[in-house]
Amino acid sequence: MGKRESKRLVMNNCDEIFPRISRENPIQWGGILLSHAVIAWIVFAVILGIIEVCSLNMVTLWIAIGAIFAAIAAAFGVPPIAQAGVFVLTSGILVVVTRPLAKKLVPKTEPLNYDRVIGEVGVVIEEINAVLGSGQVKVIGQIWSAKCKSSTVIAIDENVKIVAVEGVRVVVETIENA
Repeated sequence: MGKRESKRLVMNNCDEIFPRISRENPIQWGGILLSHAVIAWIVFAVILGIIEVCSLNMVTLWIAIGAIFAAIAAAFGVPPIAQAGVFVLTSGILVVVTRPLAKKLVPKTEPLNYDRVIGEVGVVIEEINAVLGSGQVKVIGQIWSAKCKSSTVIAIDENVKIVAVEGVRVVVETIENA
């Protein structure tokens, strides 16, 4: 057997195992016509589903469902422009109708501690020294490590305003500078 004959044999076996998809040779799965368009829409829907699982933003889920509807349309032999229309309409309707409902059902997050302290007034409980990098402030009943916005020293029992949070430290300034 020569090289050409063995190559043809391999190609014929590949065509039997993995038939080429074409109008003359479509793939049927459970009576459903699987064309390139159907497979493309399904792959697109799966990718969008993976993105939804990673992001949980409740938008790509509806777009993935739109892609599934477009795949169903493609399986029925609907032209590509109509498939795109089905995709856009279905996705748009699902997003518009269900997004507000999903926002109502998902509980709102409460602000974290650092969100609450910004803009609040606190009391220095350990001298704040920018050179030494030391100091503590009590604000809203919590003790925070603090650093001064300027390079001054702030004495104990002085009132300060929290202007930012950097890591686990609050950045403060004296009330006179606020």
